[in-house]
Amino acid sequence: MRNVGDTKKLISGNLYQIYTYINNSTFTGSKSGMLIYPVVDTDMDFVYSIQGKKIYVKTLNLNTSWENIYHRLIDIVKVI
Repeated sequence: MRNVGDTKKLISGNLYQIYTYINNSTFTGSKSGMLIYPVVDTDMDFVYSIQGKKIYVKTLNLNTSWENIYHRLIDIVKVI
């Protein structure tokens, strides 16, 4: 699965799908979402805002040691 289209842009359908989950959540506090992709060609570390809701896009290199994966996941969790 590729996380970007042929023009190296993030596939917008994925952003709108996570936005729909956030928007339809019954949680009453502050809402945000995150997409985590395996690294394919390029590392990604973006934040989008769709109608005031933050959506984070991160990548995770699964072709590395478990220690590196662990530390990357810890870095990702610190964002939220």
